[in-house]
Amino acid sequence: SVDHNSFASLKEVFVKGNKVSLLMKAEGIRLSSLIQDGIINVNIAIISYQIALGLYYLHDSNIVLRSLDPRTILVDEIG
Repeated sequence: SVDHNSFASLKEVFVKGNKVSLLMKAEGIRLSSLIQDGIINVNIAIISYQIALGLYYLHDSNIVLRSLDPRTILVDEIG
């Protein structure tokens, strides 16, 4: 279980056959949308720092992150 403020919280897991769906509480706008729309006015240093903290937490918890891209990063009003 991941309990860190840099990650969306897992609410429920659904299993049907060989498919698994995760219901997560997540708030914010996808970083990819901000980049695509050219309206990224948030501090890149803050986003980079938050990503680094999250990766450190995962690594310290012996969890491997499979994919990290702007589609899976949510940005709130703080960054």
